[in-house]
Amino acid sequence: MEPDDVAEYSRQSYWERRYSREAQYNWFPSVHQAAVLALCDELQKVLGLREARGATVAGAGHGGRPVLRVLHLGTGNSSLCMDLHQAVQARQLPFTLEQVAMDYAPNVIANMQAKYPPEVLPNTTWRVGDVRRLEAFRSLGPFDAIIDKGTMDALEADKESPTMEDDIAAMLHGVDGLLRHAKGYGAFMQITWVVPYMRLHYTKGDAFAWGEQVRHTLLGDSDMYRLFVYTVKP
Repeated sequence: MEPDDVAEYSRQSYWERRYSREAQYNWFPSVHQAAVLALCDELQKVLGLREARGATVAGAGHGGRPVLRVLHLGTGNSSLCMDLHQAVQARQLPFTLEQVAMDYAPNVIANMQAKYPPEVLPNTTWRVGDVRRLEAFRSLGPFDAIIDKGTMDALEADKESPTMEDDIAAMLHGVDGLLRHAKGYGAFMQITWVVPYMRLHYTKGDAFAWGEQVRHTLLGDSDMYRLFVYTVKP
């Protein structure tokens, strides 16, 4: 399934072909479970920060439990949404997780809707969309957190593309726009193999609501895969 040229990872046509043949694949499989657990921990932190700021939101139909609303960028055919839902349930975390999963490949969104109907994976919405045009998702918020597992990596795959820098900037400014309201608690979470000095060149600074507020940690026993967390400034 992997392309001969890694630049293909940045092209929609590649992903549509791939999803027509592949049922499921979790990127960075050696740390997938560690990533799920780390994301659960970070979501708990988001809830704690939100409550400390008096911004708790209870969801209608959720018994008054606080709701965390999360947007997944480039969800693909990963089981991440299901795995997060199950981990939150298994750990009896004190919130209801609502997820919006988006991808620009219409065929994978159709496949995931069929695979995970509401009775299998509740509180999850599947939408076709482009990470470079995230303003289209404002009506599905407000979001407490946004998760990117390898999607920006794909945007960076074609180093010769004349639009690579603009595509990355469009995605990051879209994330910024969707989280800027969540002052002091909103979080952008990235799972990537890219080392900090290459990633932070793009992702931190005064242009973004999180500014310099970023931390990163290795996942599991890996010396390669990291979770970056950018927290919106108060």
